[in-house]
Amino acid sequence: MSNPDLAKVDTRQELAESVGLGRSTMSKVMQIDENAPEAIKRALDKKELSVNRGYELTKRLENVPEVEREQAAAEALEYEKAKKMLAKKNEEIDRRSKIANLYCKAFEKAILLETTEENVRIWTDCCRMRDNEIFDSAKEAEEIAATFTKIAKIIREKILPADYQEPDFGAGFENEADINCAV
Repeated sequence: MSNPDLAKVDTRQELAESVGLGRSTMSKVMQIDENAPEAIKRALDKKELSVNRGYELTKRLENVPEVEREQAAAEALEYEKAKKMLAKKNEEIDRRSKIANLYCKAFEKAILLETTEENVRIWTDCCRMRDNEIFDSAKEAEEIAATFTKIAKIIREKILPADYQEPDFGAGFENEADINCAV
């Protein structure tokens, strides 16, 4: 006969709380411990697989005959590794594409500027810039110029091959002053 004074104990809940997991996660861990092939357990121990993914693989492999289960688990784990590697490569491609696009846009926009005193005055007037904003814009322009100067230096010193020959800009000019005006 059961004692009505004793409260029912939810063992999974108690165990989950003691190790800092939720009840659902603890349930999955217990299912994995009882049913997963060794390859999945090892992958979980090495943190190569999440509990959720380990549980999903364990459930998927339940109907595979016992003699084939370890091999099927190993193949599933290889597939998981390949998916992770592909995801990392895709992230890197996305990161690199964003950087390349940013540089392309910066050059495309900068090249459109016709830098004359009149155009700069039009810009500051039409934007109704106050003196402090004009001052800040001058400072930002210098910072942008420094950034483009850094880009030019990296291109010349790190990216272009050492034996790169600059195009002959002097061809067709009579003296050095004409060359400087053209550049």
